[in-house]
Amino acid sequence: MADFPALNSTNCLCVVVTFNPDKALRVRLKKLIELFQFVLIVDNSCESEQIKKVVAYTKGLDLVLIKNTKNLGLGRALNQGFEYALANDFYWCVFFDQDTEVYPLFLSSLQDSLDSQGYRPAIIGSNYIDDHAHKPRFKEGLKEKSKYRKVKTVITSGSLISTRLYSEIGGFREDYFIDSIDHEYCLRARKFNHEIVLNTKISMKHSLGEKRVGKGAITSIPEHVPIRKYYIARNTIVTISTYWSHEKAWCLKQIFRLFIELFSVILFESNKRVKLEAILKGVIYGLKGRMDAYS
Repeated sequence: MADFPALNSTNCLCVVVTFNPDKALRVRLKKLIELFQFVLIVDNSCESEQIKKVVAYTKGLDLVLIKNTKNLGLGRALNQGFEYALANDFYWCVFFDQDTEVYPLFLSSLQDSLDSQGYRPAIIGSNYIDDHAHKPRFKEGLKEKSKYRKVKTVITSGSLISTRLYSEIGGFREDYFIDSIDHEYCLRARKFNHEIVLNTKISMKHSLGEKRVGKGAITSIPEHVPIRKYYIARNTIVTISTYWSHEKAWCLKQIFRLFIELFSVILFESNKRVKLEAILKGVIYGLKGRMDAYS
């Protein structure tokens, strides 16, 4: 993608996916609007009162709001962002979760990371302060060569993706609904011989899960509600089965992570029975290739 245009505030669409956000969303959106000329909100809120709140939070802000009026899933909402970008001739999309707060240097750090490559990676992820652990997710590189690093996957929030990649390999998997959508997309891009790059400059604050539980290695697992446990288990298994032949090391790491998820529930989390049933159901459905919604 060497001939792809350099990133700037006008050729990049900022896409924020929301679902029952809190009122602090407005503050976070204002920070994005300061950096990007075009901001799109794709709202998956279902209840009328929640939809009204989103409308109120965005009132008077220079952005476009798409109201789905039901939860179509994260994958569909992200693809709506891509579709809007292509229809309006944007070269880049940068995606955010509703609880991500960007720092003023976010856009410039991505520009620096792109310029330092000498080419245009298909996906660039962003480093962040973990809002629960209160520390950087990755060590920040200070030397020029360590300001970015090649990785296998990055999280959706803060990721910069070229619209050309969407045209080449397709969109995010909508049948995943939520969880592992970002990992699968990165692995698919790698299968098409694209590189994934992480910008190590700390440029935002982000939260994974409701809280952290346990001690030692298990504290790396965020606590989630049962529905998330189901999708994490199911989608992890499906992703492993899809990319095992190409990404064995990554797949083995995810198997280990699933065991840590299981032990976290057994040892530290509340609502153990329902969560364990959700994980078991997710594993079974994943092995069978069933993409049923959680029930």
